[in-house]
Amino acid sequence: MENKDTLLGNLRPGLNKLFDDMTENQACIQNAVHCHLICKQLIQYSIQTGGIYAEPSHLRLLEDCSEICETTANLILRESDLMKELCLVCMRACERCAARCRRFPDNQRMTACAEACEQTANSCSAVAAAAFN
Repeated sequence: MENKDTLLGNLRPGLNKLFDDMTENQACIQNAVHCHLICKQLIQYSIQTGGIYAEPSHLRLLEDCSEICETTANLILRESDLMKELCLVCMRACERCAARCRRFPDNQRMTACAEACEQTANSCSAVAAAAFN
């Protein structure tokens, strides 16, 4: 019969991976919720500001990113079987939204949105990679 230290030593790699996955998931949830809120607020700002900020393609992208981030956070929370695929979609939406917001480098709100989107894209990439392993 194995002693307690040997048994724990055998379990440790699996527990470490589980903890790492949970930490990645939590970070992704937090980033996705933050991104959802930033994009949602930026839609109103863009409409009120008007001009190039209120172009329909820009508003649609902000709305798409906001919605996919909210849904991604929800699926990760409930550990859905679809979370890895949705994380990849969310990553792409966030990358596109960040690129669009980076077109306005002198606007702090757009820059903050781009940063939130980039952070969420990175988190989604990490969660998707872990989920596929």
